[in-house]
Amino acid sequence: MTISDRIKIFGWLLWRSLMILRQNIIDKLIDAFVWSTNYILINTYIMPYFGLNEEYGSFIWVGTIVTMAFFESIYGASELVSDFDNEKIIEYSLTLPLPASWIFIKTAISIALDSAVLSIFLLPLGKVLLLTRLDLSNFNIFKFVIIFVLMNIFFGFFALWIASWARDGRNFSYIYRRVVNPVWIFGGYQFTWFVLYKAFPHWGLLLLLNPLTYAFEGLRASILGQAEYINFWMCAGALVAFSLFFAWWALVWMKKRLDYV
Repeated sequence: MTISDRIKIFGWLLWRSLMILRQNIIDKLIDAFVWSTNYILINTYIMPYFGLNEEYGSFIWVGTIVTMAFFESIYGASELVSDFDNEKIIEYSLTLPLPASWIFIKTAISIALDSAVLSIFLLPLGKVLLLTRLDLSNFNIFKFVIIFVLMNIFFGFFALWIASWARDGRNFSYIYRRVVNPVWIFGGYQFTWFVLYKAFPHWGLLLLLNPLTYAFEGLRASILGQAEYINFWMCAGALVAFSLFFAWWALVWMKKRLDYV
């Protein structure tokens, strides 16, 4: 089989994933609307009465875009683990005339597409909910597209990595509580890296090893301006490096898990 034929099959598999997403997109968008609206409205219109800056709503809104993408990808990981335990649809894909690594990469990209489609919805939603409280004068569409694509690609391979070493659904729940949630909560959803570093320098340096730090900081830099965040290009480079690392790690473990050596 030629490389052209393999690319066509790979493209067909991605198209099939998009068609599956289309079937569930309305329910997913409703979930995204309800969940994100709660967080944005509370932090924009209620928390300022407890002393928070009025701009905190915009800050949280951008963080919610990252959060929605991240947890949608983790949901994709949970579905993959469920498939390992039940239907084993992925085993059919592995019978296709494609290298096993291509199938795993397709899975990661499909998860990334799901997270991207769902989280991009929050971009216009934020403007509607925040109204004049949202200042987009520093918004850089070029940087936004770059960091948005890179962070979702990373989430796709991170989710594949999580699925590769979760033995079953119960084990996945342990990984969620012990790895996924701490990575998110300490990634910078509620604070900037510079503020954390100023208060706790050693802790701040440690969190430079957290890939979500670069997703939060990079996306905020592209929308709210560079001044208060880690350099945008450093964030972009870090996400590329983390994506390559977790992609390699996930492919190795996936092949072992499914006995493809």
